[in-house]
Formats: sequence, C-alpha cells, structure tokens
Amino acid sequence: MKYMVFICLFLFGLVSTGVSEESGIPVAQFRDAIAAASMRFEDYKTRNTFNRAAKPPILDTSGKRQFRTILRDAAKQKPNFDGKYVIASWGCGTNCQQFAIIDVETGTVTPGLTTEWGLAFRADSSLLVINDPDVYLAEYQRWNDGMVPMWVYTRYYRWNGKELVLLKSVNRTDKKETAP
Repeated sequence: MKYMVFICLFLFGLVSTGVSEESGIPVAQFRDAIAAASMRFEDYKTRNTFNRAAKPPILDTSGKRQFRTILRDAAKQKPNFDGKYVIASWGCGTNCQQFAIIDVETGTVTPGLTTEWGLAFRADSSLLVINDPDVYLAEYQRWNDGMVPMWVYTRYYRWNGKELVLLKSVNRTDKKETAP
C-alpha cells in the first residue's frame, strides 16, 4: 500500500526523485544566459508625450466593464508606459496577473496578456517585458529548492500604438530564444 501511494504521488508530480529537465534548472545555472538574452528599455525610446487631462477609459465590451473600477482608477494616473499610456494590472489567481493598456489621450483600452510573474515597463519606453526574470529568479531562489520550472519564460514585446508585437521569447529551462 505504501508503494502504491508513492507511485501515485510520483505520477502526479508531487514527489521528486531529483533534478531533471522536467523539474527545472537551478537559478544560478543561467544567470549569465538571462543577462545575455535581456533586451534594454533604452533601445525602445518613446516618441509619445502627453501632458493634458486624461480621457476616461472607453468600456465598450463586457470584459472591460468587468474591470471598470481598476481601469477608471488607473486612467487617472499619469502615463507609466510609452509616454501616453497607463498600464492597469490585477490578479487572476496564484501566479496569474492580467493587464490592460489605456491610451489616456483617447480613452482606448487594449486588453493585455496573462502573466505568471508580472510585468516590467517604463514611461519612456515602448518595451514591455512579461515575466520579468529579475522578479521570478529572486522568488525561485528563495523557494522551490532554487529551481526554475520549465514552464517559466520571458517574453519581450514592443507596443506599436495598437498592439503588442512579440520581439523575443526566452525559455529559461533550455536557454533557447525564439523570434516570431
């Protein structure tokens, strides 16, 4: 009976027998690879500026209306992304965040993507980083025995004013980069 319980736990991934490609890669093993693959905000400087009163967000879909309070509150803030945009984000469960990009000049709301480890962005840049490695590596260093799971990867996007354009996706477990 004891062996049956162990086999079931092992099959469902609740017991680990050691380090493998499936369980992850040690954080320290790819710090250099992360630095080499990272993209710089300075290389994606914005041309946008906005110094007037913000327009309220246009809540023209049920999905946008569902998060109306978050979107309205965020739209009152000064631009925090690409010169004239505000990024509003909210949690959607454990290791899950969603966001939207609000154009404070027009009120247009563009739904974003889902992240596991949050975002990195700047007011003076059109570069947006999903699953910022500085955030998740610090977390995985503290727990999960210092192992980064194979499903964690970083995506770099450039905002073109209408949509996020994927520039690069870096899978942290196999250290491979993919371009769109």
